[in-house]
Amino acid sequence: MTEFIRKKKWKQFDPNNRAGYWNIVNQREANIRMFCLSAVNADILMWSHYAQNHHGICLGFDIGSNPFFEKTTRVRYANKYPRVDYYRVSDQKYYEYSLLTKSDRWKYEKEWRFLWTNAAGLKDPVHHFDALFLKTVIFGCQTTDSEKALIMEWLSAGGLRPTLYYAHSSETEYELNIVHSTKA
Repeated sequence: MTEFIRKKKWKQFDPNNRAGYWNIVNQREANIRMFCLSAVNADILMWSHYAQNHHGICLGFDIGSNPFFEKTTRVRYANKYPRVDYYRVSDQKYYEYSLLTKSDRWKYEKEWRFLWTNAAGLKDPVHHFDALFLKTVIFGCQTTDSEKALIMEWLSAGGLRPTLYYAHSSETEYELNIVHSTKA
């Protein structure tokens, strides 16, 4: 986010108070951790952008019975940057405007985000999920056998038994087909 502001929003700020502005931004960023989710699991662009060009995996969670997921917020998509007075807006509004708004060109992602807004004091910056909530693993269409074996080893070591799927490229269209598997 700092890079976004540095490139796009710099002109909006009083040149005599830029140090104060950067102090606010840096303090707020130090307190944030973000977890991103999507309602979509078979989009070619998303696999290219977020899964190491189809080498990665997609995790599917049971969101209905997990209180953690009740705190997620749907990302808003817009044509223009949100206008925020970074000096006056509350921390919560700052997070909403800055971290929960994306270009409408990303609307196909159907993204949801969870923000930890007081994360600076966390001893462990990683959120650990109860194994019961992991329901599916989708292997990307470029996931190698050795990568699959490693992931299966992690799942087994954690006592996890999610339903396994493979992503396959369609032979006739620019799309992915997600196919159930009993073995990786």
